[in-house]
Amino acid sequence: MFACTSPMSSVAELKSKEIYSEPVVGTSIPTKTIIHYDDDTAREYDLVEMKYIDRIWDAHRAFLLFGAKPCVECDAPRSIYMLDPTDDNLRQGIRHYQYPGVISEFDTGLVVRNIRAFVGNCLNNSDRVFIHITQHNGKEMQTFMESQLVSTINGHLTETQLQPKFDFLSLNKRFKFPPSCKEIPPINRQAEP
Repeated sequence: MFACTSPMSSVAELKSKEIYSEPVVGTSIPTKTIIHYDDDTAREYDLVEMKYIDRIWDAHRAFLLFGAKPCVECDAPRSIYMLDPTDDNLRQGIRHYQYPGVISEFDTGLVVRNIRAFVGNCLNNSDRVFIHITQHNGKEMQTFMESQLVSTINGHLTETQLQPKFDFLSLNKRFKFPPSCKEIPPINRQAEP
């Protein structure tokens, strides 16, 4: 069960009654997921293995975060999908991000990417946000960081680069997010060969 709530009554409160995947006709392989809400609406998504993570919102609108895959019998990795529960036309979400975790090379085991993600009241404002941090390890051990902040402003999603960029050393040793900001548990995996 999850709830999509907002601090303002103008945004409808949506709670899931059920989430289920619908199979391909004649098989048991699911190809889409249908979410039924308490307000008697249902949304269909071209995603499978959906698992609710959390939500972000402002005074005008809320967005849901799900871990999901675009297909069942394919090599596509699990991603984080951001969904607008009021929009029927976005069948694969508004945006998607790589799922947190360590990604290593298939043959050598070398770490090529380390991803962390956080959701909640993570910064010095009252709005809930999503933070996605990626450390890329290139050839010859060149490393660079990407830090993205996803928030809502007047009911619209905005994505900005965090400055200064977070690095994993400061996240692990010096910088602490407030307790109202939770880290999305990582899934370590190998890069596709």
